[in-house]
Amino acid sequence: MDESHVNSLTYKLITGSDIEYKREAFIELHTEEFYMSMKDGLLTCEMKKHYSQVQDARNTVEVLLKTWEIDVALKYGAGELGFLFLSADVISRDENNTGSITLSVKGELSARMVVIRGAYPKVPKDFVASPDVELLWTRYKMYLQGRDQLLSMAYFCLSYIEKLAGNRHKVPHKYGVNLEDLKRLGDLTSARGDKLSARKGIRNTFLPLTDDEKVWVEDFVKILIRRIGEYEASISEQIE
Repeated sequence: MDESHVNSLTYKLITGSDIEYKREAFIELHTEEFYMSMKDGLLTCEMKKHYSQVQDARNTVEVLLKTWEIDVALKYGAGELGFLFLSADVISRDENNTGSITLSVKGELSARMVVIRGAYPKVPKDFVASPDVELLWTRYKMYLQGRDQLLSMAYFCLSYIEKLAGNRHKVPHKYGVNLEDLKRLGDLTSARGDKLSARKGIRNTFLPLTDDEKVWVEDFVKILIRRIGEYEASISEQIE
């Protein structure tokens, strides 16, 4: 009988082209499922529990990695922190050896201006990248990548959190968001925007958002996403 055991997983830190971390930067974390440490851009997760399949081990680890990635992106911007799976160290008694499942990655470096970070960002304890958080963050990233309009993305996020809460008036109690801010976002996404960016065409004066309004919408959408993640974290603590 095959008694394979996933001993550890290794990931490569991925950042934007203008961001680097010092070689001596180090971070570690213990969870019930694994011990995680990262140095020199390589993250290793040593599994504490038994996993016979690499994908099962990855699923466990990558919930935390996705949470970490989104938390940092909401705070500092996309591209600060990401991870690429490199290999799995697997022990198989049937094969009587220790094997490594590896994904090779090729890349080229070029001269560029970079920001050097002295330490890795902290792993969040009060935020969880639930499926709802991942969905809304995906929509936000689509906007950042030019694949979605700001107002349509913002309206989707607004209507989604309202549905999660039951209606708009229940959002403040459940997620700690100001009702007036919700109303303002609703007004902006319903009645503003030029002919290429407006969400609605009927009874719209096609008045574009000001630069300050664009910044406010972006920041408030990120607040909505964070509030959902914080709520999910608080629920997880109550269950435990």
